[in-house]
Amino acid sequence: MNIFNTPLWVKHVDFDNDKLEEEIYNFQKTEPNHPYSSNGGYQGDLFYNKDWIDLVAANCPMREDKPLKNIMIYSWCNINPTGASNSRHLHADTNILLSGVYYVKVPKYSGAIRFWDPRGPLVHVQRDYEYFGDGIGYQAVEPEAGTLIYFPCWLEHDVTVNESDEDRISIAFNLSADFDGKSNCLDISEHNPFAQNQGHGGRYLV
Repeated sequence: MNIFNTPLWVKHVDFDNDKLEEEIYNFQKTEPNHPYSSNGGYQGDLFYNKDWIDLVAANCPMREDKPLKNIMIYSWCNINPTGASNSRHLHADTNILLSGVYYVKVPKYSGAIRFWDPRGPLVHVQRDYEYFGDGIGYQAVEPEAGTLIYFPCWLEHDVTVNESDEDRISIAFNLSADFDGKSNCLDISEHNPFAQNQGHGGRYLV
């Protein structure tokens, strides 16, 4: 038996990634780079594609006894060229239900996303951690085009260096929603680092 597991939802979905790729490159031409976690890459705030937003909402993990309403998604696109990576970070905010990322283009050797053990340094130096877990502090996921991942916003993650000769393209997002008859669906753009820095108020209500 395991207790206090960290949930990670990984799905493969069908979408027109060629169209998304073209839209993201066009978006890059007109929108400034906000490199919140990017090292050498592009992060474009408020990227929007309605069909993709609907796809993310439709696949959102949900309890049968506690349906979600008024799903709101705040998204930004990422282009990691050769040599680019993303530093270890999190999206923690009490108004965010889940964070996630969708992969548009993933060449071979273009980098993995790594999720870091949230239990902290006290656990990481224990003997059982070394014995049962080999002392490894993260779990790497090797995505492919069409991979959709949802994870807790407080879970630290990073992206390893793109060692391919092509761009790696993804769309990251924060998701908010109402449940239990309570309104938890605030304007999460106010709590997004990009929005705070740039004064954006964009939000996409499904």
